[in-house]
This record gives sequence, C-alpha cells and structure tokens, in this order.
Amino acid sequence: MFEHLTRRKALRMACAGALAAPFSGGLLKQALAADPIRAVTWGGGYAEALEAITKNYKTYPISWSLYQNASGEVVAKTKAAWPNAPYDISENWDADFPQLYNEGWLEGITESDVPNLAKVPSSLKRFKFPDGKLYAVPISIGACYWGYRKDLVSFDFNEVQQLLDPKLKGLVCLPSITKGTGLILVVLAYANGGSENNVEPGWSFLKELAKSGNIGRVANSEVDFSNSINSGETALTFWNPVLWSAVKKNWECRILSKADSKTLKSYFYQDGFVIYKGPRAKQAMDLLNFLLTPEANNAYQEALGQAPAITNGKVPAAAVDMDFSDEDFKNHAIFCDYSVMSREHDGWVKRWETEIQPLLRA
Repeated sequence: MFEHLTRRKALRMACAGALAAPFSGGLLKQALAADPIRAVTWGGGYAEALEAITKNYKTYPISWSLYQNASGEVVAKTKAAWPNAPYDISENWDADFPQLYNEGWLEGITESDVPNLAKVPSSLKRFKFPDGKLYAVPISIGACYWGYRKDLVSFDFNEVQQLLDPKLKGLVCLPSITKGTGLILVVLAYANGGSENNVEPGWSFLKELAKSGNIGRVANSEVDFSNSINSGETALTFWNPVLWSAVKKNWECRILSKADSKTLKSYFYQDGFVIYKGPRAKQAMDLLNFLLTPEANNAYQEALGQAPAITNGKVPAAAVDMDFSDEDFKNHAIFCDYSVMSREHDGWVKRWETEIQPLLRA
C-alpha cells in the first residue's frame, strides 16, 4: 500500500536497528529480509501502476512512499539523513540521476545483480560509473509534449506564440518551474530562439504569458495536472504521457507530439530506478529485476502510456504519440542537457518567485 511509515512501524524499525548489533550474520540477514524494501515514486498514475504491478511481487515486502511534489526532493531528504538513506530504491528520471550520482550514494548495478538488464538496449544504458556499472536503470521511455482538449479550445493551436491568444483566457495549465528541473522555462526558451544555455527568451515569454491572464493553473504535482484538465478548469498544457493517458480516457484531445510546427517540440526522457548503498541494496536489486520482466514492464507501459526500456517489451497503444522513427526524432524531438538545468535550477526557482509569481497574483 502506498503510504508513509506509521509511527509504530518506524519505532519498530528503529528498535530493530538498535538490536541488530548482537545478531550473528545469519540472524542479521534474516532480520533485514523481514524489513520491507523502502521505495518511493511519484503520485497519480505512477503510484497506481506500481501498486498494482508489485502485488505480484512476493519475494520481499515493500513499503512505498510518494513524493510530495517533485522527485528532486529525494536529494535534500537523503542528504539530511545520510549515511542512513531514507529509501532503498527510488524512481527518478534524467534530471535527478546525475545529482544522486554526484553525492556518492548509489550502488553500481550489473547483469549479475539484475539479470534482466540484458534486455535493456545499450543505447539506453546512459548513466554509468567509470567502471561501466550502471547507477540508474531505465524501465520506461517518455516524453513531454503539448496537447489540449478539443471541446474547450476553439481554434487550432499550432505554435507557442498562440499561448497569448485571448481565446485561451484561463485555459492554460502551466507546469511549475519546480517540475522537470525547470523544463517549461527551457521549452519556452527553445520556442523563442534560446535553449537551456540561454533561457532569457523563455523568461521574457513567461512574463508576457503571466500578464495575459491565460494561465488558469500552475501545476505543482501530477494530480494538479490531471485534475485541472479533466475537470475543465484548464484545457491546454505541456506534460507527459501519464497525464495524456488519463485525460484521453475521458475527453477527445489533440496531441502535438509530432506537430508540423517550428516551436511545438517533444522533449524526451527516461524514467527508472536508482538503488542506495545500505543493508537492503540486494533486495532492491531483486525488485528492480522483477520490474524489468516483460509481464511487469508491459503492465507499467500499458498503465502509463510510455514506451518500454526492454527489447522484449510491448509498445502500448497509448504510446502511439511517442512511436518515433529516426526521421521523427530529427524533426520533432529535443533532448535537453539536464546537467545544465540541474546546475541552474535553484536560481530559476528564486527568479520565478520574484518575477513570475507576482504577475500571476496581479
């Protein structure tokens, strides 16, 4: 069940840790095996999918937690608790992986640890220690792209500049600067001639958009996105297939992942897991191996509408928006440099608070 540890369980675990010292090696292993794998993921569709999938995992118990906002919060939480990591395994994405690696917290992972790694294409094994071991293992390929509810948007939206159209008054759901390591700023920068290395065009456009009155919601969580679009509070946004899968169940949408447009691009990423150094690392690797089986991985992609990270996986119908050929990638895809974004993100958040939030309240 996805919930934070109760005080009683936390006390039991603390007592178990205090009593572990006198145990023999065998008894200590048994005690650790009895404690759950502490795992954390996002809310919304991610939590629902993993809850259903891991009901079929019987080897070790799992205690799931949810991020309160963005997955990057695991960095501060782990730093505060280290060397006693608060989680054994966490679901993260491209923006988080280098930050976690740079702190020295992560286990190296090989095929001997996780045999199903053999089914992950070498091109997706991007996050490695110098010795070749992986420190992040993808389980899914996703992208963020523009889309909207056709029943609520009265014209064909084909370029980012149209976000300023008065016909979109209150209908834009804007991702918060905290989401995706400031991805929306980079998206608007690219659309206006900039990039992650030159975000000033993005800031200029954000100010115009905030003044326009077209932003009806700033989404800080996955639930914010789906509630806002599904309820009709807003109708148009830029986010990932987890959102669009949830909305398309209820409403006819126009998805712009392959738009014939100079400014509406798709921004690709991996999501996957890292494993922290600690007494349950081997158990966490066993769980990760389970998540890379075709049965578990296909169920995950089917639930979220993303593409599999294993060669023996199945692309679900919901992932048709990301079924890109080489030519599609050339024409419609952008791969951000998240190392740049991670380095600049704190400054972007502060600037958002001083330059954008006051305009939203005006």
